This record gives sequence, structure tokens and C-alpha cells, in this order.
Amino acid sequence: MLKVRGVMVYPSQIEDVIASVQGTAKEAWQVYVEKKEAEGSLNDIEVAIERTPGAASGASDLAHEVKAMLKARLGLTCKGVCHAEGSLPRYEAKAIRVLHR
Repeated sequence: MLKVRGVMVYPSQIEDVIASVQGTAKEAWQVYVEKKEAEGSLNDIEVAIERTPGAASGASDLAHEVKAMLKARLGLTCKGVCHAEGSLPRYEAKAIRVLHR
């Protein structure tokens, strides 16, 4: 669980949103969070997704759709970034999805 700008965020909520969007790779996504030193709380969240080959939507459209759905589901504005196929890591064991910057 993460607390971003006072909102409780579970990675499973993010995963549900990504899985519901056509054209995204369900097994390849990451969440990057940034913390301001003075405040000690998480302030920015970036969700990195991966476009599947042959997806009908372009990368910017997918990123915008995920961003809008996350805003509706979490009540939190997140940055969405769509990467090319094969650029995000896949995990065989327990996945490390949330990374701090």
C-alpha cells in the first residue's frame, strides 16, 4: 500500500485498471513514486505501461486512457507513460512493481 498525497493506493488497483485497457501488456507495468525530502510523503506517481504488438490504439492514446481511468478509480492524478513492447521487465518470481525514485 502507498499513501500518495493523502490517498491510499494499492498496486492491485493499478493492475486492475491496466488489465481492463485493451492494448496493454498485462504482465509488464511499473509504478514509480517520488518523495519530497522536506515533507516525507509521496507526492508524484508515474505508471509505466507497455503496448502490445498490434494494438489498435497508439502509445499516447493508451497512456491517456490509463491516466483517465486511474483518476476515476483512485481520485488521484497520475502520470502515464507507454513504452514499446519488451522494454519493461517481466518477473518469474514475486514481481517488484513499485519503485522509489
